[in-house]
Amino acid sequence: MLLLILILFGVLSVIALLIILWDYFKHGGAAVWDPEHPGRIITMKEAKARRKK
Repeated sequence: MLLLILILFGVLSVIALLIILWDYFKHGGAAVWDPEHPGRIITMKEAKARRKK
């Protein structure tokens, strides 16, 4: 029973890691807080583009 729980936990951890990595590469980098709109999250790429303007 314990082995089954550990296997299930491992599978769910791998799935969560894959989702996080897919989201990271799909949106072009890490998510950061938007300084202009508190509570909003933007990507690092978007934050750098705003800084250049």
